[in-house]
Amino acid sequence: METNNEKVEAKSAVEKETYLNTCAKYHMKDFFNHINTRVNTPCIPTGFPRLNNYLDGGLYEGLYVIGAISSMGKTSFVLQIADQIASQGQDILYFSLIMSRYEIMAKSISRLTFEACKDQRLAKTTRGITDDKRYAAYDSEIKDLIELAESEYIKFADKIYIHEGTGEIGINEVRAEIDKHIFFTGKAPIVVIDYLQLLSPYNPNASDKQNIDKAVMELKRISRDKKIPIIVISSLNNMSYKDPVTMEVFKDSGGIEYSSDVFIGMQLKGFVDKAMENTPRDVEIKILKNRNGKTGDKLNFKYFQLFNCFVEEKVEEIPEQQERRVNESKRNPWSFK
Repeated sequence: METNNEKVEAKSAVEKETYLNTCAKYHMKDFFNHINTRVNTPCIPTGFPRLNNYLDGGLYEGLYVIGAISSMGKTSFVLQIADQIASQGQDILYFSLIMSRYEIMAKSISRLTFEACKDQRLAKTTRGITDDKRYAAYDSEIKDLIELAESEYIKFADKIYIHEGTGEIGINEVRAEIDKHIFFTGKAPIVVIDYLQLLSPYNPNASDKQNIDKAVMELKRISRDKKIPIIVISSLNNMSYKDPVTMEVFKDSGGIEYSSDVFIGMQLKGFVDKAMENTPRDVEIKILKNRNGKTGDKLNFKYFQLFNCFVEEKVEEIPEQQERRVNESKRNPWSFK
């Protein structure tokens, strides 16, 4: 029979071995297996070429936070990315905590009428898609346009799984739905949370900041465990449309600032009076944080708010920019793509 001293020594030996196994060398085999696994899970393009360039090709596993003030077009922007990804054959799990399933679908079809028509005046708003009385009064040209948009939507609609916020949806429900999707389809989806502040609190007795911090950390953990991108839409209530968006506006929630892999801010270009009334609006996308890529620069978009459509403005690179980009790639030879 072992003596107490022998038991203590055995326990100490096990604890010592466990601790020593935390060194990096012990995990090198798993590291290379991880690299090989990632080769089979390439990045997912967003459908916006310049944005892809700044995200090193597209979306990877990780937590992407997109923040802006109200009415800037956050939902329309993310929904357009989701649709463009779904059209590539990738499953999207969309948690809509504000709008109904039919509102989300109508926004997509409205955008598709805009993209399909040569005359912008023929495109239809979300209300124009869902109002039966208006539809009955449309001429054949407009009805054909709507049917064309609907047929385009149907092509990838089987990849869009929309969960309405009709009940309590919190982190546990999000994780459960992801597990259910993988079980029934055999595919890991891209997840969209629209939006962060409306997730059911993790602890009703905790403060809003504590619940948001917890939600962000748990979403980050889910993205890591499931090896999927998670896109979270977040409101910015403590700034106006005349203020530039910075990471400072998220100081009240350290979880967003530190747990996100990529943080994208949306703002009006120029911050001029009545800019919100312009059609289309000039919107800048700022990559404020990018754990593995570029930050700081702005991407310009035209936002046709009536039709929920963002159009990425093309910018020709000058020779100095091209040379800088080539030199940057040469200085970073470590690539596991």
